[in-house]
Amino acid sequence: MTDGKYKDFVTSDGRDMSGEDFLFSPKYKMTMGATYRWNDRVTLNSDVVWQSTSPSEYEFDDAGQVTGERKADNYWLANFNAEYKITRNVSVSGYVKNAFDKEYVTNNRSGDVIDVGAPRTAGLILRYDM
Repeated sequence: MTDGKYKDFVTSDGRDMSGEDFLFSPKYKMTMGATYRWNDRVTLNSDVVWQSTSPSEYEFDDAGQVTGERKADNYWLANFNAEYKITRNVSVSGYVKNAFDKEYVTNNRSGDVIDVGAPRTAGLILRYDM
């Protein structure tokens, strides 16, 4: 789990940010995962990612103090992967990211501009290890 803060930081205009949260980063972000190896050939992986709301844009007063902010969503995502080793050097795997197709905003800027998170994505990978 992350909870990022500036340890010792002074901006170019002399503002001391020490002990304050990182700008534009979520207060908390957590990832948990599990791997199950069925035998020498089959591996199953899953993970969940949670992120708290994060500032996307700040409003400042004339003294440079934050007076308001726009935020991106908090969200949970689940990801899955399965791998099968065909030979010692060749494997095939399939994955699904954002398995439950969660819709979420990653950046909420001024005006009508927002960035959305990636939808459910699935794919296959053929891998050769030398």
